[in-house]
Amino acid sequence: AAPVLFISRAMFSLFVTAFALAASATPAPVVIIPGDGSNQLEARLDKPSTVSWICSKKADWFRLWLSTSNLLAATNCWADNIKLVYDEEHDVLSNNAGVETRVPDFGGTGALEELDPDVPFH
Repeated sequence: AAPVLFISRAMFSLFVTAFALAASATPAPVVIIPGDGSNQLEARLDKPSTVSWICSKKADWFRLWLSTSNLLAATNCWADNIKLVYDEEHDVLSNNAGVETRVPDFGGTGALEELDPDVPFH
């Protein structure tokens, strides 16, 4: 019997994109749109107050999404750090007070390469 080849949707999309690029005379840009689970988000804290005594008010850059150890250990702290505040008057979303966020390797693929470094054997 012939071997069966299993291919994920992401790999199929990559093959289709590669074929389309090879077939076209002018190469088109490739846009990678990752899922919400594979993105990374870092935060730096300088908060005026916290929701609990166990939460940090000040911290240098650390992994906010996704870090299961932080998420499971201090859910209230994590929720307060990742929370967005909506300004109805100006129709703008912003970080919670004292929270600065960034995407590591913005524009590259480094932030997509691992879901959570705290999970062993991934």
